[in-house]
Order: sequence, then structure tokens, then C-alpha cells
Amino acid sequence: MSKKMNQPLEEWIKPENITMVIMGIELIKTTIVLGYNTYEEQDFACYYEHMQNILRGNLEYDKIGSRAGGLVYPALHTYILLFFYQYLSDDGMYFRPVQCFSAITYLGCVYLMIKITQLAFKKEPKRANILILHCFTWTIYNIAIVKLFNDLYCVFFSLLGVYLFQKSQNFAGVLMFSLSLGIKMSACLYLPAIYFIASRSEGILIGTLYLIFIAAFQILIALPFLEVSAHGYISSAFDTTRGFLLQHSFTFKFLPTDFGDNFWFKTVTLSIHLFSLLYFLLFKWTTLKKVFKEISLWPFRFLPSFKEQDPLFIAEVFFICNFTGILWSRGIHFQFIIWFLFSFPFLIEVGSPSIRHWRARHVISLFCIFELFLSIRPDYLVATATMVHIGMMIVWIRLCMKPRTEENKLENLEHEMIEDHTKEREFEFLPR
Repeated sequence: MSKKMNQPLEEWIKPENITMVIMGIELIKTTIVLGYNTYEEQDFACYYEHMQNILRGNLEYDKIGSRAGGLVYPALHTYILLFFYQYLSDDGMYFRPVQCFSAITYLGCVYLMIKITQLAFKKEPKRANILILHCFTWTIYNIAIVKLFNDLYCVFFSLLGVYLFQKSQNFAGVLMFSLSLGIKMSACLYLPAIYFIASRSEGILIGTLYLIFIAAFQILIALPFLEVSAHGYISSAFDTTRGFLLQHSFTFKFLPTDFGDNFWFKTVTLSIHLFSLLYFLLFKWTTLKKVFKEISLWPFRFLPSFKEQDPLFIAEVFFICNFTGILWSRGIHFQFIIWFLFSFPFLIEVGSPSIRHWRARHVISLFCIFELFLSIRPDYLVATATMVHIGMMIVWIRLCMKPRTEENKLENLEHEMIEDHTKEREFEFLPR
């Protein structure tokens, strides 16, 4: 009897229906935010001051300033803001059209994350329903729609790039990540994942050419500024030494405020970041019993022979690379949380216990606790910022402890079978 009652519910819980529900809820929430929340002046007003300087003819990046500081974003950010300034906001007079554009971009990010998750959990479609939790977060609206931070557009192109990689359209995915990097330097966090996935499917040569293309694309879109002052542009848009005060950060906020500029603290966090990626590479994403032999032959092939990969594996690599970089950044502003907030339910689900009875409770409770502390201004309060960082750390540790993906297990088994077969053939030809 219970099976018959559950059958209509199981038939209704299909990917297309869940997509409609999530998008419907998000559309209602976005409409409410647009209706009852006006623009809050913060970084966006400073963006417009930068655009006014450029329209006056000043193309020297290091001399374009505002009341909050200089222009520190790459060229594509500038082109997008010029479009907003001249065509959407009537030379900075109105902000509502830009908010509506940001709302549409936000809904695009939600839809892309749904498609990425459904592709990743194609073999277990019920696990993709975890994205319903995204409907219970409100923090992201304050960042993306109310205060109009430019991180939203960068995240949109990044998610589109991940989706295209899942669809085996690697070059189109690389192009999307090039656009993302053209808006904000933070997209560099994805570069290890791009190189690894591309090298794994098409070989090291193609992977290297993709990285060269990304660098060349940045030069191409920045030519008007590079011709005027190449040093000024690179030192402003791609300043790797720039950091944030811990008092304005939500990571490591529990440390003394002057600790963020400490050389040893920077060295330790950067080392942990790099060794974390190396750990995932050697022990989670590949199976390396004979390290040097397998790195040179498998899965890194020098000859470009395309190999389709599991969408779940691709999503894991991209989102873990990004999440690890955010977690171990020595000091980042609160709006950077949007970089992993779309993929956070996915990461919790991937790192959750394998026992189904405990998985739902683990995921829902962890997400709800995280969202609770996230809503209590972690950019100002040390206690809530610390709890947010601890929640991120718990998810990251779970990802470190999770077993390898099934694809890796099967590939390793296939590789070992080929080696065994080769040894058997060699043994057959030995003289007796």
C-alpha cells in the first residue's frame, strides 16, 4: 500500500519538475527583493566614478581612482560597467535597470547550477534535489542584486564554463573562463582545474595551449589600456600582492588585525592551499601508485586524443579547486562568499556520508547552521565569521576524507588490467 502511495510522488519528483520548482521559488524571491529593497551604495558607485574618469579620456589604469580607491579589475569589467553606465542607468542616474539585469543574471546562475548538478548526479538523480536548499538562502541577494557587486557576472561565466566542460565542449568552456578572468582576477582559482581536466581529456599539449589562450585573451581585450600604460594596467588589474585587512574579511577574522600582513602567515596559508590541491590530485582525482611513471603516461597524455569524462568528476574538480582557494585565502571581503555559495549544497552533498539514512540529515543540518550564521553579518562580527569559517572547514575536511569517485576506481582497475594483460603476454614469449 505504501509503495502505491509513494509511486505518484516518485513520478512527480523528476529533474524537470524540480527545476521548475526551484526556478519558480527563486523568481518569486527575486521579485520580492526588487520590490522591497532599494540600491545600497557601496562599491558600485565607485565603479561609476571609475567609468567617469575613463569617459574623460583617462586610460592609465593606475591613475583611475575614486573615493574608495583605484580601478583594480581587468578590462572586461570596465567594458561591462561602461555599458551599464551609458545604456542602462542613463549616465549613472538610475540603478533599477542594472538591478533587474543583475536579477536575470542571478537566475541564470541558479539555472546553470541546477543543470550542472543534474548532469553530475545523472546516475543518482535524487541526489540532485539537494539544490532545493538554495531556495532558503537570502544572503546572496544582498551581494548580487542590492549592492551590485561585480562578482555575480564573474560567477555566471565560471558556472557556464563548468557546464560546457561537462558537455565535452572544452574550448567553449575555456572561452567562458577567459571572460570570467577578464572581469576579476579571482577566476585564477579555477586555472588548476582547467589545466587538469583539459590535460586529462585531450593531453598536456592541448591543456597548455588552453592556458596560453586564456593569457592571450586577457592581452587582447586589454589592448586599449596596454597601449597607454602596460605596467599601470598589469600592476592594477592583476596585482598578486594586494591583500585585505582581516577586520574586513570573513576568513581568519579571529586572528589579530595586523596578522594578515605577516610574512609567515601568508606563506603558511599559500602552502596549505597548494599542498591541498596536490593532495586532491594525488589521492582523490588520480590513483598514482607509481607517481612519476603515471604522471608522464597516464592520465596526462602528450598526444591529443580526446577522452570524455564523468560530469560528476568534472564538477567536483572545479568546485573543490575554487572552494579550497577561498577557504585558505588570508583575507577576503564578504562578497567573495558568492564564489562558492551557488555550489555549496553540491559540495556538502558530495562530501556527505555514504549511508543514505544519514546523508539527508547531515546535508540539511549543516547547510541550515551555515546559513544561520551567514545571515548574522559575518563581515562585522568576529563570532559569526568564525562559525562560518568553521562550517567551511568542516565541509572541506569531509571532501578530503571522501572516497574516490567511481570513475577513478574503474579507470584504475582498467589500467591495472591492461598492465596485467601486458605482463601475461610478455610471460608467454619467454623461452622455456
